[in-house]
Amino acid sequence: MKIAFISRHEPTEAQADLAGVRDGELVPVGDVDGFDAAAVRGLVAAKFNEGFRAFAVVNAALALEICAWAGDVGIGNLGIDIWVFQNGARPTLVAGKMSFVAIGATVWNAAGSGVIVADRITAERLAAHRDMLEACNAHAREDGR
Repeated sequence: MKIAFISRHEPTEAQADLAGVRDGELVPVGDVDGFDAAAVRGLVAAKFNEGFRAFAVVNAALALEICAWAGDVGIGNLGIDIWVFQNGARPTLVAGKMSFVAIGATVWNAAGSGVIVADRITAERLAAHRDMLEACNAHAREDGR
């Protein structure tokens, strides 16, 4: 599943790994001011019309505006997923500033008349996913594939 990644940054490796737990691929689509409702709705509507049914952000205000847009346009049974990445501080400074790393994600599903938590992806779950992939790859190597 392609996920529209709304940010001024490219997705980090950690964010891509978290999305991969649900077979997601983060596709950068540009940035928007999360407090500018018209700009948020314009970008999300355009990407929805291009076929995106999932959106990833790190800004909670942006996530809430996407939820509001989904309700206002009556997404209905189609629904959309809204990924909100959780950041944790790295122990070191980068260029004199505190830096952050994605340590988890919550996936919200906006459909019909409500918004529900569809999934929580934690570091532990990501580690288990990596272990499962490695086991599958090891088995495939043993079988000569």
